[in-house]
Amino acid sequence: MKKNSALNYMKLMLAGLVIPTMLSSSCGRAPVEYLDESVSNVEVTGAFTDWTPGTSSFAGGRFVLLDPTTSEVFVSNEISATQPKFTIENVPVAGRYYGILIDSRFEPRAYIEKKMADGKKLRLFKLNNTIGKLGTSVVRDQSIEPSQQADLEFQTNLGVVSGRKAFDKEFSATFSPNPDIDEDGIPNIIDTDVDGDVGGPNSANIKYNIFDAFTYNKSEKLPDSSIAWQFNYAYGIPKLGFFKCNYLRSPSPPAPPAAMTDPSETQTNFELTFSCALKLPSSFAQSVELMTVKSLLDAAKDSDGIAFDKKMRDDGKSGDLIASDGIWTGQLKITEGSPESFKEQLIFASVKLASGAYKTFVTVLEPKTTITKDNLTRTCPSNANSLAGLAVSLNLESGKADLNEFNVSLRLRSETGQTVESDKDGNKLPPLSFKYVAPNKFEFTGAENTFTLSNGTYFPLIKITAPSALPGILGSAFELYLPGLSIGFTNNTLSQQCTTP
Repeated sequence: MKKNSALNYMKLMLAGLVIPTMLSSSCGRAPVEYLDESVSNVEVTGAFTDWTPGTSSFAGGRFVLLDPTTSEVFVSNEISATQPKFTIENVPVAGRYYGILIDSRFEPRAYIEKKMADGKKLRLFKLNNTIGKLGTSVVRDQSIEPSQQADLEFQTNLGVVSGRKAFDKEFSATFSPNPDIDEDGIPNIIDTDVDGDVGGPNSANIKYNIFDAFTYNKSEKLPDSSIAWQFNYAYGIPKLGFFKCNYLRSPSPPAPPAAMTDPSETQTNFELTFSCALKLPSSFAQSVELMTVKSLLDAAKDSDGIAFDKKMRDDGKSGDLIASDGIWTGQLKITEGSPESFKEQLIFASVKLASGAYKTFVTVLEPKTTITKDNLTRTCPSNANSLAGLAVSLNLESGKADLNEFNVSLRLRSETGQTVESDKDGNKLPPLSFKYVAPNKFEFTGAENTFTLSNGTYFPLIKITAPSALPGILGSAFELYLPGLSIGFTNNTLSQQCTTP
């Protein structure tokens, strides 16, 4: 079957497509980048109690000190309900920290904070006179109140919580570094809405955004080189500790039953593949291990379908592309919803240094937004023996995406759920891809190639991949079956069944 006879007229029409790229930000004092830098360290100790007896909101959780300027986090032991003491070793005195209680789901539960008379809250502090001894901390709502709070030196100009502060204009090269840009109390490193525009009153008018997972764009009026480095990863990726996990959401094999009659996702299981990357100086680390909810890691598989061993690697194998380049990678696959992942679930990368010491970095794991078949529509081909006239549209929020930045492709899956890699003669199939034509249009390319499939039924699978603003870092992607469409090949003859929505 010739590809140009079957697919030459295939076009992809996209309207207002927005694809998530998972970003965060770093700012403030320069990170500790080299082993020979000398800093004074202390052991931080304390214990938790709840405001309401018996609640034990800290049980199974951890207390962490997050230095948002270096992306480094200092993690306590798991906190017991019966012995709720915690210890964090080797914390640099010079740092400014958020004190955060992470619950058993690895979600931020509460913060150390100081309430001001004007209603603002201060969350960023230096250890100052505590000498690492925080005493007993009471958990009340989302606030942690340590008995030694008076000895903490809270910052009055950084990390101030004053309610959501949405940016409604383009970024300026004169921004002052702030670990909490939108002043919502959540550090940029673990904030899923860094600049406060998601759901805010001005969200419909905000187009230019270099932070958010779901509104990525570049302004033509403000080039990357003009943005202060603290807000621009293209010019400011730290040498030590940039850590992110992007993901691919894809239907699990086999192809969904009743694909012709049910365009919803109710009969389709989805698989999440997380691709985690940690940037470190070359030869800086001996090993890296991931830590998040135990049930998720226990159920995860690696890229070869083997039980995930929680390790990240820099050996040029198992998903790592180049050995010993300082980019540590790890891929883990789980079935969506089993085990459960959580709204703001964090994941830690624990690094064993060449010296034998440890450093830990943090990012958000769980996908915040997904593209589903509710967003996907298509026009059936004009007749049952051709794909001519097939058109596909994604109906999402308009005005926030430069479609030229996206990669859109199409693959075929067999009835058993296997991706078609080669034709019946063993020839590798050419990629079924699309090129950018106009702001709302992608066009099928590669029509001169030919291939012949074995007899059977095939399901078109569309993949939409977000670009990443981060050099050398993947974006996130979604794969979806085209609703109500299957393609049959019988003795080199194409036929298609297409159910009109």
